[in-house]
Amino acid sequence: MKLTPPASAFRPALWTSLRGYTAASFWRDSVAGMTVALVALPLSMAFGVAVGLEPIHGLITSIVGGFMISLLGGSRYQIGGPTAAFVVIIASVLARHGYQGLLTATVLAGGFLIVFGLLRVGRFIEFVPYPVTVGFTTAVGVLIIVGQLRDFLGFSLVNPSPGFLERLGEYAGALGTIDVWSAAFGAATVVGIVVVRRLVPRLPAAAVVVTALAVAAAVSGAPVVTIAGRFGELPSRIGAAGLRVFDLGLIRSVLPDAFSIALLVALESLLTALVADGMTGDRHRSETELIAQGVANIATGLAGGIPVTGAIARTATNIKAGARSPVAGMVHAAALLALVAAASPVAGFIPLACLSGVLMVIAWDMAELHRFVRLLRAPRGDVAVLAATFLLTILVDLTTAVQIGVVLSTFLFMRRMVQVSSISPGQIGTEESPPGTPAELYRRAGRLPERVELYEITGPFFFGVASRLPDLLHTVEREPAVVILQMGQVPVIDASGVQALETTVKGFRDRRTAVILCGVQPQPAGVLSAMGIPALLGQGNVCATLDEAIAAAGLLAGAGSRPPRADGGS
Repeated sequence: MKLTPPASAFRPALWTSLRGYTAASFWRDSVAGMTVALVALPLSMAFGVAVGLEPIHGLITSIVGGFMISLLGGSRYQIGGPTAAFVVIIASVLARHGYQGLLTATVLAGGFLIVFGLLRVGRFIEFVPYPVTVGFTTAVGVLIIVGQLRDFLGFSLVNPSPGFLERLGEYAGALGTIDVWSAAFGAATVVGIVVVRRLVPRLPAAAVVVTALAVAAAVSGAPVVTIAGRFGELPSRIGAAGLRVFDLGLIRSVLPDAFSIALLVALESLLTALVADGMTGDRHRSETELIAQGVANIATGLAGGIPVTGAIARTATNIKAGARSPVAGMVHAAALLALVAAASPVAGFIPLACLSGVLMVIAWDMAELHRFVRLLRAPRGDVAVLAATFLLTILVDLTTAVQIGVVLSTFLFMRRMVQVSSISPGQIGTEESPPGTPAELYRRAGRLPERVELYEITGPFFFGVASRLPDLLHTVEREPAVVILQMGQVPVIDASGVQALETTVKGFRDRRTAVILCGVQPQPAGVLSAMGIPALLGQGNVCATLDEAIAAAGLLAGAGSRPPRADGGS
C-alpha cells in the first residue's frame, strides 16, 4: 500500500472549483449555503441534545467542522455536520468517559482519518457488506426514536438508563407521567414536516415547522419545556470549552471508540460523496476527503464539538439549491455562525419536543425499513448478518455490531467461495475432445496415457479451499505415475493455496509420482514462481496447455521416469 499517492489526489475540490469562478457562481453558492443553514440550524441543535449535551455543541460541529470539510474536502458539494448515525456511539462514549473523553476520542478519530487518507483506504470502504450497513443504520434509527421518547412525550425521567431494554422498561413505568403539551408539540412537528415536504418540497421543512411552533409556544404561553428552560439561553458566540489537555490514560481508554468513530466517519462521508457524484456527475477525491474529515474532527474536538462527517440530507439540499462549489458549504457555516449570534435568544423558545420530533423524522428516514424488510428475503447467511448487526447495535453497541457483522460476512464470503471452488477429475476438453469430457473418456479415446490422472481445480484457490488439495493423496485409488493439475479456471491463489500445493507435490514425490501443472493464469503463475513451486515440480512440469501436459505426462509415464524421493533415496 502506497504512503505517498500522487499530489493531485490531495488537491481540495475548492482549488479546482475556483477556476473561472464568477460573481454569478458566488451568488448561487450563497443562496444554496444560506438554504442549507436554515436546514442545519434545528438539526444541529437537535443532535447536540440527542447525545446528552447542550444544543451549542451541535452548532459548533456544523460551524467549525462544516467549514473545514468544505475548505479542504475532495467533494465540491459535501456539507459537513453532526448526523444521526453517531448519536448512539457519542452518547455511549460520553456516558463512559465524560465530556473530555468524547473530545479526546473526536480528536483521535481525526488523526485516524488522516492516516486513512495517507494510506488510500478510501477505496476499501465500499467493501463493508450491505447487510451490515443496513443492519446498523436501521438499528440506530430505532435507538434514536426510543431515545427521544422522553422529550417527545414529556416523561418525568431525570436520568433514563442508557440500556435499550432497561429504558423501555422505565418508559413503561412512566406512562402515567406523559405530558400532553409535549406530546402535542412533538406530534405537530412530525406531521408538519411531512406536510411541508409533500406540499412545498423546496422549503426547509424542519426550520419552517420548528420556527412556527416555537412562535406558537411563546405566544400561547404553553407550559412546555423549551431549550432555555432546560439549558438556559444559548450563547451568542462560540465559547464552549473544547479539549485542553491530552491525558494518556484517557487516550488509552477511548482509543477503540476513536477508531470506531473514524471508520463510521469514513463510511458515511464517502457514501455521501458518492451520492453527490451520482446527483451531479462529478467525481470526488476520496483521499482528500478523508484527510479533510480528519482535520475537521480535530478542529471540532478542540473547539468543543462532537464528531463531524458528511451529511447526506444536507448535501442533497445543497445540490438542489443550486450549489456550484465548496463555497456553498463555507457560506453555510458562516450563515450558521451569524444565526447563532443574532437569533440565540429566540432559539431558547424552541420546545424540546419539537427537536425530538425533528429527530424522529430523521431517524425514520435513516432506518429505511423497506430496505431492512427486503433483505429478510435474501439468502439465509445475509439475513443472519443483518439480524446479528441489528440486534448487537441495539443490545450492545455499534462498535461491536459492525466488527462482528464484518467478521460474519467474511466467514460467509469464505463459505461461498468454497462452494464455487472445486477439485475434481478433469473436465476440460481439447480441440478433439469437447468440454465436459471426463478423464476416463480421455483414456478411452487414447488421449490420456495409462497411469496418468487428471484433476481440475476451479475457482479462487485460497485458504478456505486449499485444504482440499492434499486430500488427493488419500483419494487416488491407485498409484499413478503422473498427476496433471489443470488450473485454467483458477483466477487467484494465495499463500495457503501455495502451501497446500507444495504439500501435495511433496506427498506425491514420496510416492514416486510426478505432478504437472497446466493452464496456469497470470496471477497464480506469478505467485507460484515467486514461491519456488516450478523448481519443486522440475523442469518441463509446468505446461501452457492441457495437450502439452498430456504429452509430457505420456513421456514420463512411458519412460518409467519418477521424481526423486524427498529424502534423497532412489
